[in-house]
Amino acid sequence: MQQTRTIKNILLQKIIVLSLFTIIALSANAQSYLEFVENKGQWDEKINFKGELINGAFALQQTGYRLLMYNNEDLKKRNEFFHGQAHSDASKNETNH
Repeated sequence: MQQTRTIKNILLQKIIVLSLFTIIALSANAQSYLEFVENKGQWDEKINFKGELINGAFALQQTGYRLLMYNNEDLKKRNEFFHGQAHSDASKNETNH
């Protein structure tokens, strides 16, 4: 009986968290929904499902969830490395031409 309550509580917590993050994702203009992808061995085995956010990811695990946030400075450095200049610099150059 206690184990059934625990499972129900965990499921209820996951539904609440998922609902909150879905609302947050819907409120962002750049992304209108949160699509989860099942883990078929492409990520850490603790992750069951993962959804991409604008600046991170939301992973559902057997015992909870994990919110992965990207560092904007790291993304800028990566963009500069692969493209030779920052995205904001590129848009400035385009408007000046």
